[in-house]
Amino acid sequence: MLTKFRRIALPILMLSMLCALSPNSNGQRGARLTPTAIEQPALVQRYQQLIAPASLASRLYFLASDLFEGRETTTRGQKLAALYLASQYRALGLAPKGTVKADGPLSPAAYLQRFPLYRLAPTATQLEVLNGESRVASSSFSAETHDDLSYFMYGNKTSVSGGVVFAGYGIADDQLGYNDYAALAAKGISINGKWVMRLADEPLSDAKTSLLPTANHQLSNWTTKLRKKIALLAAGKPAGILEVKLASPLVTNTFEELAAAASRNARRVG
Repeated sequence: MLTKFRRIALPILMLSMLCALSPNSNGQRGARLTPTAIEQPALVQRYQQLIAPASLASRLYFLASDLFEGRETTTRGQKLAALYLASQYRALGLAPKGTVKADGPLSPAAYLQRFPLYRLAPTATQLEVLNGESRVASSSFSAETHDDLSYFMYGNKTSVSGGVVFAGYGIADDQLGYNDYAALAAKGISINGKWVMRLADEPLSDAKTSLLPTANHQLSNWTTKLRKKIALLAAGKPAGILEVKLASPLVTNTFEELAAAASRNARRVG
């Protein structure tokens, strides 16, 4: 598999503010801002009473809404979230220390600071499947286009090659009596330096029922916590991963929708 990357510089905004300082006994502005709970417990309790579910929800549901696009770096939603937080800082009386030129003395832009952010983004990937010297299949993917065979998820290697090993669901859980890697090891098969083909999630009868002997046949961590699978697989030092997603009842999107999402992901910064 061949992957080409490009380095992109993007301007990013961050919030910059300084808490309002109170004069000390000498009339000078000191750095002490808030008394401790031991010094003024009544004051701390007073502010604790201001933390209420309704107040938190009014902000949380707003910032976490789809309108903010996950607050993804460089997106419109991220910029809206920054302006919202800046307006809240203004309401709290915090002094702005941003570097962005503001339109007016009360503009929230006064809290913002620009800085460059660099990312390494894949421009194109090429996957080729060979049987001896004969090419069996070929698939191309980029941030702009994709075909109907495969799409690139993540990785930073520019060129990877190796044989293919099928590892079932990529699960190793002796407590559940299911261990794909032990089955491979029993046959003398190593995944080191190989492309590992695996099925997504775990053996399922439907989207809510596991065929593994979990409590009430609920979905196990092998499905709900993807990092567990990735960490286990990485320990075997494979060349790469080929995941078959459409075989899982949890996948409701079409291949075209999944590939389009992967292309958008390749254009992301965060």
